[in-house]
Amino acid sequence: MNLGEEGHLKHEKGFLAVFTAAIVLSMSTITAFAASPVAANPVAGQEATTTIDTVATADAYDAATVVSEGFTETKVSEATVQSSVAAVQGLLLNNLAVTAKFLNNKQIAAAVADPSKKVTASIKTVVDIKAAGAPKDAKGNYTPTLKNASIVKGRLYAALHQNAATGAWNAISITSIENGAITVSTPDLSPIAIVELNVTGAATSPKTGETLPAAMFIILLGIAGAAYCGKKAFA
Repeated sequence: MNLGEEGHLKHEKGFLAVFTAAIVLSMSTITAFAASPVAANPVAGQEATTTIDTVATADAYDAATVVSEGFTETKVSEATVQSSVAAVQGLLLNNLAVTAKFLNNKQIAAAVADPSKKVTASIKTVVDIKAAGAPKDAKGNYTPTLKNASIVKGRLYAALHQNAATGAWNAISITSIENGAITVSTPDLSPIAIVELNVTGAATSPKTGETLPAAMFIILLGIAGAAYCGKKAFA
């Protein structure tokens, strides 16, 4: 093998390594659970359909979330993640009229009695927050900022907090939303879930698991690339 061939082989191997890393990264972003395990039980008069679209693992949420100075963030259990799923269904989706009023959102309010609408919840993070020197504000609340790249300013979010003593969840206030960061206000700390809500047409809403074909396409493309590189390397 001459130096030109060796350099070409290194180039092909480098391309394959980068491509493989891209495949792994794309797979890591696919949610662990694509459907809600909680049956919808909407209140009388609610016509919009609802679904919990994406739920990730406790490890993924922990890795993707950082809390502001004065607080600590740790991973919750998978049982807590699933508990948050039930809370999202029960507290946010089963009574959209109450959710619309709490969030002061006209779009959700209009969807309540509209069977052509679908309200989708996507759980962006569930992590355990503790105070580490941060004081409460004048109203007696902690105001941690959760930093997570999936948070986008201008979108609709709700925040839920789990009572450490009882295990019950309740909705808490969001004080600010920026790209990559959301600040909540709560008198007590422990697990906090951040949920994105979207209203779409029921017929056009993405179906559960639609991300999987795209992922398979990436894998097949990677295999094809590997085969091509292999041929080039040993030609």
